[in-house]
Amino acid sequence: RMKHMDPKCEVRVVACGGDGTVKWVISELEIVDCRDVPIGVIPFGTGNDMARCLGWGGYPPNPLIGKNLSAIRKRVKLVLESKIQPLDVWKVVIKLKEGNDSKFVEVKKGKETLNTGATSEGVMVQSMINYTSIGADAKIIFKFEQNRQNTQVGNKMMYAALGGGQTFVPPPQIKKFIQSLYTVDNETSDKGKNEGEIKLSKKLEPNMGARALVFSNIPSYGGGQDIWKVLNKKKQKGLRAQQFGDGLLESMTLASARDIGLMVATGGLSREISGIKRVAQEAAYRVTFVTDNKVYIQVDGEGIKVVNGDSVTITKYYQVNMLLNQRDLPGNVNGVEIPTIANENEDSTKTNDMETPASENLEITVEEQRKTIEKLKKRIEELENTVIQSDESKMASKMSDSEKKEELEQLEKDVEVTLKEEEDEEIKQT
Repeated sequence: RMKHMDPKCEVRVVACGGDGTVKWVISELEIVDCRDVPIGVIPFGTGNDMARCLGWGGYPPNPLIGKNLSAIRKRVKLVLESKIQPLDVWKVVIKLKEGNDSKFVEVKKGKETLNTGATSEGVMVQSMINYTSIGADAKIIFKFEQNRQNTQVGNKMMYAALGGGQTFVPPPQIKKFIQSLYTVDNETSDKGKNEGEIKLSKKLEPNMGARALVFSNIPSYGGGQDIWKVLNKKKQKGLRAQQFGDGLLESMTLASARDIGLMVATGGLSREISGIKRVAQEAAYRVTFVTDNKVYIQVDGEGIKVVNGDSVTITKYYQVNMLLNQRDLPGNVNGVEIPTIANENEDSTKTNDMETPASENLEITVEEQRKTIEKLKKRIEELENTVIQSDESKMASKMSDSEKKEELEQLEKDVEVTLKEEEDEEIKQT
């Protein structure tokens, strides 16, 4: 219907959900040749990274409807006034080595499931709008899919627990499974899946002692972290600010196993870590793997376990139009939902959407955070005990009790410091 509408009729689509929903809407519009239809977002997912970088916030609107539909009318007005911004969509091609042991494993309904179609073909092709990573954080996401919760808070706690577990059983360094990283020649980057059709250009030198390799399309990762900007304060020659419609894809390495999980879980605890390093800013990449490998890869938050993988190639696919909100969201301050306070000059007879004073809402938010942190500490203690007993955790079993206690105390200290900073910031904003 949209394809055959009068050209004078401007259509705008709104995706209500998380990053997966946004990606699905983009793919459906591409199927019917409606790439030019601009897309806005109302966030209802866990990380909501696309919504965050487009100015739509990281939490569901509060209130959602409002009395006399006032809140939703404001949202519609924002959608109509939003600026159209191009977004690059990328193609991710994961290839297996030849052999009967090579396979793709995904999580379906909480269980590991063999992807028979992709495994038989020896290749998996996916589109990407946010980011792709290889290594520790991809493993966290893969394990998370087996333990997904019913709420946003529950999901973030699960991320934190899995990340805390990596403190005691560090994941392998990327040199254990990545053989090389190359850029791909622009003239061949849009070619097919065959090896001979893609020409490698320049060999890159990432930190091979890191725990993960990340390719990021947008300035929001793990629920709000702009890791390209915030965690790399020193300017590097030839690298510029990240833009999601410039045809370039940013690559980075993540060094700290613990901070990866906490960053995904909280979107704020790892803001000052120095274990993230820029690698390059290029139009296409090729990653090759060592022999006899087991690699965890995630594409836009969907985890994949690749056994005996050969390579990953990321190239430009096409562009779509997104809606960039440049105005303040009603009831939203820096991603923290706070009901809008009525103007004192307004007519007192008018209906106010606010049912809870901002100060009360703030106290509830901070109290909920404290409860979440306490649950997180208990979960980390449980993980510590489990890891010590596991046959798989040889490194952890060698750690002394004092070392484990020191790790846990440091983690708790990071949590408390960040919680206090967030509380002070919320009070200041309110």
